[in-house]
Amino acid sequence: MFGRRGRGWIGVDLGPRTLALAQAERAGPGVRIAASAVVRHSGASGAPSDATPGQSPWNAQDVRAALSLHPGFSGRRAACLLPMRATELSVLTLPPGRDAERRAMTAQELSSAFAGDRQAREFDFWEPAAAATADGAARDNVNVLSVPRRVARRAVRSLSEAGLRCDVMDGLPFALARAVGAAYPEEASPVAAVDWGHASATFCVVSGGRPRFTRHLRTCAFGPLVECVRRALGLSEEEATRVLTDYGLPGPGDRDPMHREIQAAVREVTVAPLNELADELNRTLSFVRARYAAVEPRRVCLFGEGATMGNVAGHVSERVGLPAEVWRMDSSAGEPSNVPHELAPLLGAAIALSLLAWSR
Repeated sequence: MFGRRGRGWIGVDLGPRTLALAQAERAGPGVRIAASAVVRHSGASGAPSDATPGQSPWNAQDVRAALSLHPGFSGRRAACLLPMRATELSVLTLPPGRDAERRAMTAQELSSAFAGDRQAREFDFWEPAAAATADGAARDNVNVLSVPRRVARRAVRSLSEAGLRCDVMDGLPFALARAVGAAYPEEASPVAAVDWGHASATFCVVSGGRPRFTRHLRTCAFGPLVECVRRALGLSEEEATRVLTDYGLPGPGDRDPMHREIQAAVREVTVAPLNELADELNRTLSFVRARYAAVEPRRVCLFGEGATMGNVAGHVSERVGLPAEVWRMDSSAGEPSNVPHELAPLLGAAIALSLLAWSR
């Protein structure tokens, strides 16, 4: 896939609180992060969250500012990704047929499902190709990701006004699948990719480079953890986020008494949202094991704002009974990564968008 040196597209992840840009470069058989930038908005800054999915939280000025943070960005071609809560994930049962026929059936289903919404929608669909049901019946065999057309157009227009040409608007399940493949090119077993964002989480089983099962965990957001720490310790949102990143949860090997005291306080005040995430992950894993045993995950890979919390992988591993780790992409080209480790999980989707340059 990465046979000669060259730059990928500029990947633009338009998250609810985090704008992440990244550009991959291939060198020989490997790929590295050539340029990256992360911009965060706090709630006090006036930036809308993706709890209002009809609005994009970022404009052309924000994108231009992010591009200026790293001198390594080159070219104008880009791919972008909207927050998962700005889209709608649907699961349909469709009979076999040609792609055009199934697309027409999907459009009809969406028209019925969103009958009260006069907005036209853009959509794409795919067969997750997980295991068949025990009785052999064809049900829930097509996943659909859709978004109001005006939301998609606004995002593309913002990138255009920032000087970028958006060739593709991707879906998060496919971005996660490519990010997993980039980080673990030799991994043969299914991986549970969990994007733990500010306003929701997304669970996706990746196998063979494709999303085989996807579930949007709408109530499992990282934002409530930030709010819990902010209120309990009397901090700003930015300060609370830094506490979660720099200290996080209790973990092995940290013998500093002050660190351990802060970590214990973080665990105490965030226990409710942490338990909710663990419960949802366990319920989802149990469903996958029961219905789609052929793609039962063997490990968990964490993305998004929640993955920046200190010692979070150990906590998730303990609660779900699977090895868990935070996404990162060490250079497979033999060159050191220039991305701070705490920012790596925020860049996974953006890197996956950049890789689209070599998959078309």
